[in-house]
Amino acid sequence: MGNDSPDDKMDESKQEQERSADTIVSMKLEAWQKNGEVNGLPAQVNETIAGGLRASALTSLEVRGGKCGFRLEDDQLGVIAMCLLQSGAQLHTLSLTYHNITSAGIEFISRSLLGGVANQEEIYLQKLDLEGNEIKEDGLRHLQLHDSRLCPLRYL
Repeated sequence: MGNDSPDDKMDESKQEQERSADTIVSMKLEAWQKNGEVNGLPAQVNETIAGGLRASALTSLEVRGGKCGFRLEDDQLGVIAMCLLQSGAQLHTLSLTYHNITSAGIEFISRSLLGGVANQEEIYLQKLDLEGNEIKEDGLRHLQLHDSRLCPLRYL
């Protein structure tokens, strides 16, 4: 009718922004799944992680080794970290508890999600939970905990 109030226009604008954000998340999830498939990630792992990412709109991921039906290995974590980086996921929280992750897996996380390869300005990860894994002191060195400029983690 042409008699839209300013509030109606703001509501429409907000709805359009939400649809646009949903579309971006969907595209990133599709990229995640395709990258996971191409790089040999087992279907169960790929689907579980995609579900976790979908539930949080790509901002957090929690996969508990004792509850999800599989335990991640370092090579799988390498694929996951690379796919997260390539899909543009902006993880603030990553929880991979009770898997078979070692120091090599920590190096993948450091290089992909904590700025080792990525631009320092694009680091979003603030909380990392790796309880119940096989990580030794040499793995922790990859996180560069000694320098807060190099390691943005607030919770470990």
